[in-house]
Amino acid sequence: MKRELMGVATLLLLGACSTLRPTEYSLSQKGREGLSISEREGGLRVALFVGNESSTTLRTYHYSKLGAIEHCFATGQLTHLVNTVSDMVSASGVGNKPYPLSTTSFYCVQRMQLFQQEVNLRAMAAPVDALGDGLGVIEVAETKGVGALKALDVITHINGERVSDEKALFNFYTRPLQMKSIELKLLRNLKPMSVTMGLTNQTTNLMRLNYFEAQKACAFRPKNEKEIKLCSLTPKQWEQQVRL
Repeated sequence: MKRELMGVATLLLLGACSTLRPTEYSLSQKGREGLSISEREGGLRVALFVGNESSTTLRTYHYSKLGAIEHCFATGQLTHLVNTVSDMVSASGVGNKPYPLSTTSFYCVQRMQLFQQEVNLRAMAAPVDALGDGLGVIEVAETKGVGALKALDVITHINGERVSDEKALFNFYTRPLQMKSIELKLLRNLKPMSVTMGLTNQTTNLMRLNYFEAQKACAFRPKNEKEIKLCSLTPKQWEQQVRL
C-alpha cells in the first residue's frame, strides 16, 4: 500500500501540537533530540523525531522509524511502516543552524496477510457513474508476475464488503488469518467482474522487516551513548515479545 506524503505544514503542525520526550538513544548530544507519538484517525500513528544542530537527516530518518517500531513492540505488536518524510527546519536566533526532523506514519498490528500476487494499490475517487454511491475505490497501480489482477483494475468489494479507502483495505489485511483466498469485485475498463485471489501470511516476514529496520537505525548510535535496549535483542526474543 502507498499513501500520499504529508506536507511540510502538516509536519510542523504535528511538532507544534506534540510534546517531545527524550529517548534513551539520544540523550548525550548537544541540544536534546526528542520523539513524540501521536494518533490519528483510524488507528494511524505518527512518530515525530526532531533532531538538533548536530543531527543528520539520515539519523532522524532512521530514528523516527525506530521510535515507531519501539512504540508497537512495547505492546507486543509489530509495526506496519506506511511512509517516512524528512525535512529541515530553520532554528530561531542569529547564527543557529537548521535542524532535521522526520515523521513516520505507521500502524501497530499483530498479524498481516497480503494478496499472493504482488501489487501496488492506491485509493482514488470512484469512476464517474460507475457505482453511484459516491464512495472511493482502490485502484491497482501496478502488478508483478502472473495473477488475477491487472494494472488499472478498480477494486470495489472484498468478500462482499465495500472497500472505499486504504483504511478499509488495511483493516482487511490485519484480520485474523482464517482464509486462504478471497473474492474481489472490481471494475476492469469500467466493466464489473469478479476474481478470486489467494492470500499469504506475511506476519513472520513483517517481524523480520521490523528487526532489520531497527538494526539499521541502531547503527547510528554513537559509541559513547547508552545501548538501545531494542538493539540488543535477538530475533528469538522478538518472536517471544510479539507472540507470533
